[in-house]
Amino acid sequence: MRKIHGNRVLVAGLVHETHTFLAQSTDVTGFEALVWVRGQQMLDRCRGDASPMGGALEVAATSGWQVIPSRYGAAMPSGTVEDDLLEGWWEEVRADLDGALAGGGLDGVLLILHGAMVVASYPDGEGEVLRRVRQHLRERLGEPGERVPIAAEALDRAAQANPLDPPLDAVKRQVLAAAQRDRSA
Repeated sequence: MRKIHGNRVLVAGLVHETHTFLAQSTDVTGFEALVWVRGQQMLDRCRGDASPMGGALEVAATSGWQVIPSRYGAAMPSGTVEDDLLEGWWEEVRADLDGALAGGGLDGVLLILHGAMVVASYPDGEGEVLRRVRQHLRERLGEPGERVPIAAEALDRAAQANPLDPPLDAVKRQVLAAAQRDRSA
């Protein structure tokens, strides 16, 4: 398992527990009702709260990371996520990845995910997110893009674990769980 050793880390997230048996799909309004923030707004909204993103930001601060905030969205459990939601989220995250790469490089990517998201065209929503991030790093950096660590935080215990190509670099849910326990004590 590779660790993030540098300090420039892009942080983004898309958290959803999909209930495929529900007829109504989930669009951006479902996320806006709970959390749909980007950039400084994400830091202002989530820093110090008891969310997985709040825990990740706490770990990042104590680890001395320079957080490059991207898009973070979370919705209550509901129906299948619409493709447009994923595509809009990805366009923003991809632009932020490009900005980070152009603005001094990138030492890692931290994604806050749930592990049970189904998108209309992608039964493994988190797997698609991870695939896109890795592919984009490869396209932008070539072979060095393989060495940029990608970590996923706060995967639910009931997460759907699928083989990833390449495999997820690090799953640090224990770190966040400890941070969240400490905060609630």
